[in-house]
Amino acid sequence: MAKTTPIKLVLQDGTEFLGNAFGYGCDAVVGELVFDSSMVGYQEVITNPAYLNKIVLLTYPLIGNTGIVNEDFDLKGVTVKGIIVREHNDTPSNFRYTETLQEVLEEGKVVGLTDVDTRAISKSIYKNGNMVSAIVPASTDTKTALSLIKNYKEPNLTEAITCKKTRYYRTSNHTTDIVAIDLGIKQSTIKTLNKLGANLTLVPANTSVEEIKSLRPDAIYLSGGPEEQNNDAITETVKSLIGFCPIASEGIGAQILAKAFGVKVVKLKAGHHGSNHPVKNLTTLNLETQSQSHDYTLCEDSFEKANVSITAKNVLDGSIESFASNEHKVLGVLFNPSLSTKEGQNFYNTFFSFIKGE
Repeated sequence: MAKTTPIKLVLQDGTEFLGNAFGYGCDAVVGELVFDSSMVGYQEVITNPAYLNKIVLLTYPLIGNTGIVNEDFDLKGVTVKGIIVREHNDTPSNFRYTETLQEVLEEGKVVGLTDVDTRAISKSIYKNGNMVSAIVPASTDTKTALSLIKNYKEPNLTEAITCKKTRYYRTSNHTTDIVAIDLGIKQSTIKTLNKLGANLTLVPANTSVEEIKSLRPDAIYLSGGPEEQNNDAITETVKSLIGFCPIASEGIGAQILAKAFGVKVVKLKAGHHGSNHPVKNLTTLNLETQSQSHDYTLCEDSFEKANVSITAKNVLDGSIESFASNEHKVLGVLFNPSLSTKEGQNFYNTFFSFIKGE
């Protein structure tokens, strides 16, 4: 039997959960703790740009059993700061796997915590909301751990994840040119836009209005990414681009676009994290199950003076999931739009109809 190293999770309120280390040793890490309720797709979770610098607890009890498939990465490198699971399986059964979860976490220097009561931890998050927490060696006293939590300061996440120079993604069936502002874009988003006939020019988050306009895009795409709220400069840039050409947005990009219209962004208690969140289209009244990874939503009252309309809500808590304006040819979704869902298809169909002037 492999030797185990005891480590523990310490919550902001001082509650402790003792378990064992896997991944990259047992170094102390501090970050905001969230739980993700996805039953599959842990590879997508640990490389999700929205989870940059977060400690993520996976509620599904067995993690690691399908390994990691290199060609399925949505982002190069692991984004999470730590991962917590009920049971870690390091002997995958999957003919496609190229690495184990253990190996990927070691490469990314990400600490894993296993053999803990993930149900109790997730219930605590659901009750008390997301909280800054610490994974530390078991010998660390509570006072020291709480001091690490108290002194924690989050870095500039957008600056850390955005591309450093302009990049180009071309397709053979090119019908339109889109400039994407990189707030933490996924490879799947790039592939989708290429598949739909768009040549994509990816620009850093701090690109000026003049630089974007000089590229003469048919449309602009604001990507998803980590939900950093210190984004006034980007919001002003987006405000200056409204009316220049159609704009589509997701995640933090949608929050920034909404702010450009005067909509307030507010934090959810425990956020929406997982691939099983029900969304109701307010036009068709259809229900969709969507993949989500956001801690913030939009204040419904602030839409009264904004020239955009709410188009979908979360069935569980009534929070806003999407908005649009035919007049300004803009739309935004807080969930992760995918061509495999009707709401995702509707998102891209509406965006490209705006581009075509329909």
